[in-house]
Amino acid sequence: MTVQLLNGFTAKESDKTTYRQTKQLLVLNLMPNRAVTEQQFTSLLSGTDVDVAVTVTFAIPASHRIRHHPVAVQQRYTTLADIKNRYFDGVIVTGAPLDQTPEQAIDFWPEFQDFMRWQVDHIARRLFICWGAYAAGLVTKDFLPIKLNEKIFGVTETQGFIMPQSRYFTIPLANVDTGQVIAGDKKTGATIIQNQQTRTVYVTGHYEYGPNNLAMEFRRDQRRGLLIAEPTGYFGDDGRPMAHWHEQGIHIVEQWLKDEEITNG
Repeated sequence: MTVQLLNGFTAKESDKTTYRQTKQLLVLNLMPNRAVTEQQFTSLLSGTDVDVAVTVTFAIPASHRIRHHPVAVQQRYTTLADIKNRYFDGVIVTGAPLDQTPEQAIDFWPEFQDFMRWQVDHIARRLFICWGAYAAGLVTKDFLPIKLNEKIFGVTETQGFIMPQSRYFTIPLANVDTGQVIAGDKKTGATIIQNQQTRTVYVTGHYEYGPNNLAMEFRRDQRRGLLIAEPTGYFGDDGRPMAHWHEQGIHIVEQWLKDEEITNG
């Protein structure tokens, strides 16, 4: 698939191509390293077999206080307030390092709730990732997520779906009220939930992650002095990361774009 970035850190000024058929995609990028996250989701989208181009708009909540390079982010990103009169074929809401933070302490939480109400009539389909899935579930009431004291960290496999996990929450299978649990078990909770009626997919892992993301997070937490176990199912016998989820991530994004039932292919 051809992917055209309309803004963001990785958009190319030279790409002014006008496509006859496009899907308009909104990405609410809540990850701290926005440029890397842009590249990762662009890689997933580019790998899909969809017969139209996708134009991507990157957005942030207007009420969010940007801690790192705020001026650069504000110059390259639109805000949710700026697009209130626009319509999109889909939205991806990324994860965020907020699953240990009470919702009332998140500066953009009221705006996120407003966004969730707005998107019902302005966006055709939605894909929520990690904390994005957690937060969306609290609003939609499709399920009730539970915070954890111990991090789910590593590569999990349930029903043939392999994905990297890095989260302090779970979605107990019994807490899913609406939609179908596509993957999950008692230990890791529901990892993929699909509500075909609302064209919504929730994924608790990070299919967009590159091979070294979990290793970098592990070493970062060690430097901070946190007591954290090595990511499970991730390092091989030679000590190198085993990253074998990318193609499956492409497949899931493609199924989501095509409004198909999510399968492990």
